[in-house]
Amino acid sequence: MGAGFVLALSKRWKTPEVEYKKWSRGHISVPRFELGQVQFVKVEEDIVVGNMVGQEGVRTRNRVAPIRYSALDDCLSKVSMAAIKNKASVHGPRLRRWFSR
Repeated sequence: MGAGFVLALSKRWKTPEVEYKKWSRGHISVPRFELGQVQFVKVEEDIVVGNMVGQEGVRTRNRVAPIRYSALDDCLSKVSMAAIKNKASVHGPRLRRWFSR
């Protein structure tokens, strides 16, 4: 929660970070905090933030980056379904570099 898009988001709204931390510590159990899950947090009447669990840890270990592409794919599918259901648009950081495998 300390760099790039998420940092800018946290400066604008505190609730998504607070709710993510509660979720990651087990204070919120639905959905389960695990790879591929998304927590939706309403920050304004027409704005919802999707906290996604798409990586394991925060640092590269043994030359393996923490990002888990299958989990990120699962998260983005959930966000896509929610956007379609609510006739909403989706905004976020550029993902192209993550999908250039």
